[in-house]
Amino acid sequence: MSPNKTYIQKAVRIAGWLLVVAAFLYIGIKAYRTPANAFLDILQPRTAFIVLLLSLLYSLLNIVIAGAWSIIAYAVSENTAELRGLFSVHLKTEVIKYVPGNVFHFAGRHFFSEETGLTQRSTLISNILEVCTVLSALGFSLAAFYGENAIHVRSQRVFILFSKYWAMIAATALFIAGVSISSLIKRDKYFFCIALPGAFAALVLYISFFAGTSLLFLCLGSSLTGMPLSMLAFRIIAGIFCVAWASGFLIPGAPGGLGVRESVLITLLSPVWGEGSAIASAILFRLITITGDMLAFFWGIMIAPRGISDR
Repeated sequence: MSPNKTYIQKAVRIAGWLLVVAAFLYIGIKAYRTPANAFLDILQPRTAFIVLLLSLLYSLLNIVIAGAWSIIAYAVSENTAELRGLFSVHLKTEVIKYVPGNVFHFAGRHFFSEETGLTQRSTLISNILEVCTVLSALGFSLAAFYGENAIHVRSQRVFILFSKYWAMIAATALFIAGVSISSLIKRDKYFFCIALPGAFAALVLYISFFAGTSLLFLCLGSSLTGMPLSMLAFRIIAGIFCVAWASGFLIPGAPGGLGVRESVLITLLSPVWGEGSAIASAILFRLITITGDMLAFFWGIMIAPRGISDR
């Protein structure tokens, strides 16, 4: 690796960590300026039960994205890898994304995947295709949900519709680019046709994951604020949540988008739920996702074929 590339990687990692620190400072200042009774009124004894229940449900949503990557990896391996083992690998490695760097869950797949029959090259291809599929799913989700709280405002309607239009175009382009790049790395002229159905299935699963996670976040917010659940509320919160999730996913160096996602949620949700509710919801949902990822790790151990579970 050239010295220049090493310096660039270090600079990107440092910039990512500085952004994480800035995000935590922003959250801390927001929390400090919010009256204490705003949190005391929100955090009731039942909150602990709700957090545990949503953590369990989120761990089950991890199975959805594990299925998405497993389908992609199975297609890349040309149906030779062990599908159950691929599920286990993804479930066990998701929790590693909280290690500083935000890439170690990908590295973990390289460590565990060979025992499933997936080569290092195929693991790399499946990871690249998954990232493109995730970004594509985010684009389609944003096109479907974002801006619903202002779509009826005449002055903003044209801008929102224009943004949705370009989000769909970008999502489609990313999806096709992901399959095309994977085909070039695979060096198989027929691979595009082989990978396309699996990549499309993974795309649908990731859109389902974003919709399901947004619904869990809405349920948490509804329990804290007392606001009723509705389809309009879901579309508004899903749009905001997808923006926050994308921000955390794209920031290099931020482990699991830690701090970044919460800052975006607090900023966008404060006008909707109030600042105290937005801060509490963002922090509690991070606790839910971390707990859910840890539970998913144990699901991965439980379903692992003999040999993989022993590692």
